[in-house]
Amino acid sequence: MLDDPLLPAARHLFGDDAEALLRAAVAHAGGQLQQAEAVQVQHRPGLDLVVRYEAVVAWGAAAARRETLLAAATTRGAPAGTLPLVADDLEAGVWRYPFDPALPALERAVTPADGARLEVVAYRPTRRAVVRVTAPHGDVTYRKVVRPSEAPRLVAVHDALGAAGLPVPAVLHCDEAAGLLTLEGLGGENLRDRLLGSRTGWPPVAQLVELIESVAAVDLGPAAPPARMGLGEATASHARALLAILPHEGPRLDRLTRAVADLGGPDRRRARTVHGDLYEAQVMVTGRDVTGLLDLDDVHLGDPLDDAAVAVAHLHLLRPASAAHRAHLGRYRRRLRDALAEAFAPDHAELDRRTAAVLVGLATGSFRAQRRDWQTEARRRLTVADRVLRGGRRHEETLRVAS
Repeated sequence: MLDDPLLPAARHLFGDDAEALLRAAVAHAGGQLQQAEAVQVQHRPGLDLVVRYEAVVAWGAAAARRETLLAAATTRGAPAGTLPLVADDLEAGVWRYPFDPALPALERAVTPADGARLEVVAYRPTRRAVVRVTAPHGDVTYRKVVRPSEAPRLVAVHDALGAAGLPVPAVLHCDEAAGLLTLEGLGGENLRDRLLGSRTGWPPVAQLVELIESVAAVDLGPAAPPARMGLGEATASHARALLAILPHEGPRLDRLTRAVADLGGPDRRRARTVHGDLYEAQVMVTGRDVTGLLDLDDVHLGDPLDDAAVAVAHLHLLRPASAAHRAHLGRYRRRLRDALAEAFAPDHAELDRRTAAVLVGLATGSFRAQRRDWQTEARRRLTVADRVLRGGRRHEETLRVAS
């Protein structure tokens, strides 16, 4: 059960009541729901909830087939463009993939044409999707689907970072009215795959520091989006989401939230360009060199130290198979943390606090993806956040004693 007092319809979308809602929606459309399993959850406490289900549906006399169904609720009722269903004065909306009401280009993006092979790389309902397109002759491009209102800014961000010499994908085509971009495919190997697949060939940490510095130096001009909430506020929001599903973690979440509550965003005069989600899976490498930077959806004005914290936090969660590999990655992470602290932070403790804040947000990920072990994994990530925060405090105390 997902408990959100400000969004009471949540109990109809996730939990025992969810199948009844889906069954009613499918029946209204002329089908019969045979099976449904939640596979993705997006929850913003007190604002909205979107749940994706893998389902089996029989339409009329045809054989049952697999479908992706989505259900959502907001504090204002069913999202626009969905089939609204009302129960006990609570309203939710349901739709079938790929007919996302906020992403009108999604259907076109996932429809094969000209013999191309398509693979959906990512889909965040109502927010964005990425589709890999492999042409018959082997060339690879990507279709990025966003809300139409966001397309012009995203094109401008790609152009600004590309013009500044950052290795970002070029925008080959954009239908701004539909929210559909075609991006070039970048060569090389994803850094996450490199870090997990081998103990050699990793880029020097100085290159990752330089990447964050290069992004920070870009002038976004009119493409600069409005300021975002600081890490302290974001952590409080993530803690509320975790409390709704892990109520016994309340004391730890309260402790972590209070420890980072003062982490606000920089004022507009000091803000610099940040990637917003810069971790190893967003970086491409060729040989030992960084040669690509992906996923610019979250680029905004902020503090480069937050990009540093995201990079370090994600490395804390990577778990190679062997103990020797894990130890090697740990040493690499510590070298990166030291280099990033020297470049962007007043001290190591400040970077550690921000890293702990990011880890609280990442603790929601296993529930969002509906992993079988999501409770164990969420608690593991909170334990890592605790450990990072304590390490930062010990470092700060050592410096005080030494001075």
